[in-house]
Amino acid sequence: MEFKNYIFDMDGTIWDAAEMAAKGFTAGIRASGKSDRIVTVEDIHKNFGLTLEQVAVNLLPELSEKEAMEVILECEKHQSAAMEGHVQEIVFPQVVETLQKLKERGCGLYIVSNCLDGYLDILYRNLDVKKYIDGDAWLHHPMHCKADNIRYVVDKYQLTDACYVGDIQGDYDASMEAGVEFVFAAYGYGDVPEAKYIINQFSDLCK
Repeated sequence: MEFKNYIFDMDGTIWDAAEMAAKGFTAGIRASGKSDRIVTVEDIHKNFGLTLEQVAVNLLPELSEKEAMEVILECEKHQSAAMEGHVQEIVFPQVVETLQKLKERGCGLYIVSNCLDGYLDILYRNLDVKKYIDGDAWLHHPMHCKADNIRYVVDKYQLTDACYVGDIQGDYDASMEAGVEFVFAAYGYGDVPEAKYIINQFSDLCK
């Protein structure tokens, strides 16, 4: 398995932020005073990869969509604060080394995630990988869904022989919709039975 260009998912592929997300979301919900919901790691696993609107409805069905979105946006701030300074603890093994090796091979490296503005900056501030990343896109920047953002990156950088590396069915579906190959990170959160290419650890990308 070898591609010229790699586009990476974040959660479940580059790092495992589920525990910190669960704590941050629970704190954000409690701070809002609008719900006593306790968000578990399992809840986060089920919702990673979805749009924020979908996450809001799933986690706070007792609230209106507008109220749920307001609370979830605050939850994202609590999550980001919890993660700052702790990226080394949650990043998967050999991520930096693997990105370096792929870059030395002449590969293009990109990130596309259904995250909000500022989430990728946590990675870049806390892990020395920004120098390897040729471009990125996230929710609403500039597109609303992952498939459109993958397609945007492919078109913007005129990528050929590209793949999307992700860990859930939604990542596979987005890559198929965008017209790129999919590499399943089997160590992540989900299961993708249709996956043609599979890695059991991040460093397998260099094999």
